[in-house]
Amino acid sequence: MLRSRLLACVAIAAASLLSTLAEAANVNLAVQGRLTTTGGGPVADGSYPMALALYETEKGGAPLHYEAFLGVPVAGGVFAMTVGAGISPLDAAIFTGGKAAWLGVSVGPEPELPRVALHPVPYAISATAAATASALTCSGCVAQGQLASGAVGTTQLAPAAVTADQIAAGAVTSAHVAFTYAGSDSKGGPATTAVYADSAGTASSATQADTAKVAALADNATQADTAKVAAVADKATAADLAQLAVKATSADGLACTGCVKLDMLATDAVAAFVSSSGGTITGDLKVAGKLTAVTGQFSGGAVLGDDKGVCDNTKAGAIRFDGTHFYGCTGTGWRQLDNAPPPGVTGAEPANVPFSGGATITLKGTGFAPLATVTVGGVAATSVVVLSATSLSCVVPAATTLGAKDVVVSNADGQAGTGVGIVTYVADGTTKAMALASCKVIKAANPAGASALYWIDPNGGDTSDAYQVFCDQVHSGGGWTLVFNLDTNDGAMRSWGDTAFWQNQTATFGTLSGALKGDYKGSTYATAQGSEVLVWAHNEGAEWNDPPAWARYSLGNAHTGKTMFQLMNLGSNTTISTGTPDRSGKVATPGVYARNAGDVFIDDGLPIIVNSTGNGGTDATNTVRFGTDFATVCGIVNCNGHNVQGGYGGYHARPCCGGYPITYEAEPTFGYHPGEMSFGSDYVNNNGCGNSVWSNQCTPTVTTLQVDFAIFVR
Repeated sequence: MLRSRLLACVAIAAASLLSTLAEAANVNLAVQGRLTTTGGGPVADGSYPMALALYETEKGGAPLHYEAFLGVPVAGGVFAMTVGAGISPLDAAIFTGGKAAWLGVSVGPEPELPRVALHPVPYAISATAAATASALTCSGCVAQGQLASGAVGTTQLAPAAVTADQIAAGAVTSAHVAFTYAGSDSKGGPATTAVYADSAGTASSATQADTAKVAALADNATQADTAKVAAVADKATAADLAQLAVKATSADGLACTGCVKLDMLATDAVAAFVSSSGGTITGDLKVAGKLTAVTGQFSGGAVLGDDKGVCDNTKAGAIRFDGTHFYGCTGTGWRQLDNAPPPGVTGAEPANVPFSGGATITLKGTGFAPLATVTVGGVAATSVVVLSATSLSCVVPAATTLGAKDVVVSNADGQAGTGVGIVTYVADGTTKAMALASCKVIKAANPAGASALYWIDPNGGDTSDAYQVFCDQVHSGGGWTLVFNLDTNDGAMRSWGDTAFWQNQTATFGTLSGALKGDYKGSTYATAQGSEVLVWAHNEGAEWNDPPAWARYSLGNAHTGKTMFQLMNLGSNTTISTGTPDRSGKVATPGVYARNAGDVFIDDGLPIIVNSTGNGGTDATNTVRFGTDFATVCGIVNCNGHNVQGGYGGYHARPCCGGYPITYEAEPTFGYHPGEMSFGSDYVNNNGCGNSVWSNQCTPTVTTLQVDFAIFVR
């Protein structure tokens, strides 16, 4: 707890008995006191928040004047401050008419200390009146001529008897004050420009004053025509004298001694500034952080940004103007704030979409705005991207019924437009009820559909007899129906002699769900028809190479429309393909092996021959179910014309010279088997060396490629 007592008189620069005091607008009141602790000793040196108030009575009543100080320097318990010199002017009328005045002091949040009565200093009252007197006559005054030169000097004035607040503005000029340094923590050099310090010795306004105080710090009060010494100013320390308006605001290189800096203010002191209301900032306000209006609103022509970047939680609340519309950032996207014409929806591309959804369409129209949403048949579309005011893209949802659906585009401002029946859902083979004639028809209905199981109904009409197939919707335009698959490493060898696989109409192998994970032959072997054949190299359903390795063949006119069962039951050495196939990628890397080995279809592009029995010479048997012309193979690998292989489902023997029978499921183009490379392990080599190289000697250096082959029709 602190307590205070006033150490000096309070000098009021006005006489309560003078009626002319009413003409003075504002005065200053110098107050000096002492702060002590409850124990009686002085408080610690430092800066204390204080407030002063003037009252008409000793107790109670509203203050006539109130003024708060954020930090008052206290040294040895003693403090001094000037009331009325800050932002709250002190009205001189408070002291007119002989009214009593009481001073109340409070320190920080503590209650106000007992009030102290103010007593005017006689000479100070007269001096104040003299400061505003324009034509007073002085009786018995000590005139300038009656003072000997040097009669009143610094030795006649008590230390700190005359302060800056007690010297009239302009009374002391640079001609009367000699100083070397302009105040700094160290010698900072002479002040180059000391505003209002041009005349520090002339009390020009003190002429004819009846009772004038000492008006300057100079040794002589020059030009004070009728100035009276106020008891050598030993009682003028608290007098409310004329202010000294010496300012160093324009002095170049001046340093500040004892100034209050921002980092010296307490947090609550800074908060007092921030919480003030009614202030005006006349210049530009730049805020590095967030500017928040807790209550009320921003007005008066705010400058808004044109940020077109992504709106995320770091920009939530930001406003931008794109030259036409205002947008606000919600934290997840830009929302248009001003109303624009409602959007119009005129069309969709493509207009037909799959029943299962997932297709990307482009809507055409007008007035599409950022953050627009789309519904198709009342169900929200996804991945909406506004490309322009007249175009947007989205992914359609799945439907519950077939047919035409309305499309609604809604802008962020709540306005919407409807395209009536512009999107039509069509069957896409994803369910039995939605079965279509073939994988090719399904591809047309759903261009973005993935390779997967679909339902087809080749005979049309009632879909009760529809069945599932695997459709390749990716390679060479998609729309391919799987008829069989060869897994060259599953332990089941589909060689020349496996007629149940190659030439039986009803026998099936494997399961549809694992069609690409093992040897497979489904009902489509005997039912799927087409005019093209696709050979795709893969590994358990994954791409074998990059780019994907495949070959697309066109069937000859005589074989178009036939099923694979029908093709595989044609006569020996029947060429079913025509022209040059389209190909992509490679199965084997060219140049890696001594013989230019590879797949006869994907790597070499040789024609498809079913039930090939080309001898490759007069003393050897070389047969293959789904292969090619062996004479052509020898032209590629430079074989000896006897031991040649290549294709799917083969057999080789040379009866004249020991037999050496070889059976295989899939083989590369080689003149010997196995050569330096083979396809999988589904083969049997009885050449006396086991599964190893046969080149007139046994050398086990076979490189096995774990590649599988799937055959499709379209």
